[in-house]
Amino acid sequence: MKKLLKRMQAMCLALVLVLGLVPTAFAADDGAQFKNGPYLLAPKTNSMVVVWESTENVAATIAYGTEQDSLCDPITVNVDEDAPDFQGAKMNLYHYKLDHLQAGTRYYYEVKLENGETCQASFRTLSENPDEIRMISLSDSHIFATRNELDAAVKNFNPDVMLHCGDLVEGTGAQAEQFSFWFHGKAADDFIHSYPVVYSSGNHDQGGIYFDTYVYSIQDEEYGASVEGDSSFNYAGIHIITMNSNPWGLFQMNSEATGQQADEATLKTIENAMSWLKSDLETDAAKNADFRMIMMHHPVSDAYTKRYIPDVIEPGNVDLMISGHTHSYARAVSSNPEVGAGTVYLTHQDARTYN
Repeated sequence: MKKLLKRMQAMCLALVLVLGLVPTAFAADDGAQFKNGPYLLAPKTNSMVVVWESTENVAATIAYGTEQDSLCDPITVNVDEDAPDFQGAKMNLYHYKLDHLQAGTRYYYEVKLENGETCQASFRTLSENPDEIRMISLSDSHIFATRNELDAAVKNFNPDVMLHCGDLVEGTGAQAEQFSFWFHGKAADDFIHSYPVVYSSGNHDQGGIYFDTYVYSIQDEEYGASVEGDSSFNYAGIHIITMNSNPWGLFQMNSEATGQQADEATLKTIENAMSWLKSDLETDAAKNADFRMIMMHHPVSDAYTKRYIPDVIEPGNVDLMISGHTHSYARAVSSNPEVGAGTVYLTHQDARTYN
């Protein structure tokens, strides 16, 4: 436990410079360009998923290796067959899982769009037993006017993984182009190419299928979700749970705010989510962890989150819940005096603009 506390202290306080390859992008005068990404999903000790979106439906390749100047032969990657349409045209989305990797190891990769742009970057797989744990968490990036400042902070702190509690778009999730606020690197060496992020969906991310397209379709599969958006993984003694709070925080709330009851499908999803959460906290992965944390968009100050979540996570010995939504920093402990600071609730200030 002392070792974990030392790691958590380092996670909060240590500042280091990023080592390794500085990402670069090379754009052809004409031809396909990166509309989004490459970005990294579902980090593990032995794998990483690289995702990107092109302005054109062209063949793409990815090459990778542990030495920058000695990558594997390029692997051809085609547009995802099940990519949805947007504004009457199929989206040019690609992804490739780099598997059978070594834990705690830096890998270099290069994605090329045929007759178009190239991106070179690197990432580090999660370590089995790191001396310290480095994470960055945030929420409500929306138009992401603070991108340059966060980009510098990420590179300075050099986190193992980032946690985003939702609201990647400014409008609604039906506006696929707005996901570029987050996923499109504004500079050749943008952090999005080199640091993996685990996500929860916010209320603004709803209204279309595109958050699922950019995130959940891959994250859920890699982390074994049985309820959309609800999954967990372990890293260095920490059990990390990510949940989609929109079934209660958005859909049930909207129904009851207008004097109606939520539809049966929504209520069933909530029931399934709570059942899954209870079961997850009873697993050995959760029970044997030194620290348990959960992330979602709607905070404990939300009446509907308050209705469902504390009664599950506090008996499950969750140490920390992080969230967003209110665009206002807050920190609280359990309202149950027998639990007190045994469960801490942290709500993020927004990362949208300067406050």
